[in-house]
Amino acid sequence: MSTRDDILVTARDLFARLGYEAVGVQEICTVAGITKPSLYYHYGNKESLLTRVAADAIAGLVEAMGAVSDESSPDTADVLPYSGDLVGDIRRLFAAIIAFSRTDPSRFQLALQLLYPPTGSALRRAGAPAIERLRAVLTGFFVRAATHHGNLAGKEAFLAVGFLGQAVALAMYLDTSTPPPASDSPDIAQAAQTFLYGIF
Repeated sequence: MSTRDDILVTARDLFARLGYEAVGVQEICTVAGITKPSLYYHYGNKESLLTRVAADAIAGLVEAMGAVSDESSPDTADVLPYSGDLVGDIRRLFAAIIAFSRTDPSRFQLALQLLYPPTGSALRRAGAPAIERLRAVLTGFFVRAATHHGNLAGKEAFLAVGFLGQAVALAMYLDTSTPPPASDSPDIAQAAQTFLYGIF
């Protein structure tokens, strides 16, 4: 692993475990086994490092949900495929987010901090582009779903935020000592039914 990557992983783990505000530059350097000038050379400052850590954490979540790059888009934006089976896709997305919370807990914990940051905080400033990416990916999914379910039209952004909130709550609620539930498990089925209530 390169020094740059080592700094990022160290900072991600410390920010996730202790919170961004509680972690100092010296602590990151000590744990990573580097000097402050090395951190500043690679990332500029602590908030710039947070911006990169935030992008990495959200990229992991977006990838875990199955998003792919749309090569036809000018900015090769991420696209979360819609299969035509809304119930199946919602179940799959719930299961993917819960699995991500178990397989990559540092990134998941950091994503939680980025989703619900204090107003005016470094977390809000540094995480804004990454959170916008996540919202765009989920909103795009619901835009594609609305072509098959007209009653979703005009509500796509709201559905994206609601889905994400419910998925995160479910991941935090379920017993982490058991394997993550499959998309056809009773917990996932109930979550999908609750989320989709009123859509069908």
